Amino acid sequence: MITKILSYGDTGANLAGLLAAERCGIMTGGETQKDYITEKGAQPLLKERFGLVESTNNNWTASNIEKAEATILFSNDSPFGNQVADYCRGKGIPCITINPKSLDSEVTMLFLNLIKPKTVNVVGELESAFSGITKTARDHLVNVFQKYQEIK
Repeated sequence: MITKILSYGDTGANLAGLLAAERCGIMTGGETQKDYITEKGAQPLLKERFGLVESTNNNWTASNIEKAEATILFSNDSPFGNQVADYCRGKGIPCITINPKSLDSEVTMLFLNLIKPKTVNVVGELESAFSGITKTARDHLVNVFQKYQEIK
């Protein structure tokens, strides 16, 4: 059973993970940039609503990966996505890369069923790089989290 979703909360897939967790009643948290800066400016709501804290090491993505038992990465073979996947592999942390253009809840479910993580990091493309990913990824994750929580 997933008990916590981590994310750094910027727009896109990152925010989608937090919104999906909130909708499914899963605790949220994670590290983010100083002053809660996102591509839309300062978002103190990330602290108040989702329990995010400012990173002390300026590498919030790595911190969240290392604190999770698995990472769900929404990426379409971008340099950032490849860097995240490589980092996970280097640390031995399970990571699934999901192409936002071809979502398959059964594949995501299979990953979760194999790993059985309690804490999951969600990261990926920003809304500015992939228009519509916040809603697409959120809906995908809500579907997956609800199904996964039902069978656990």
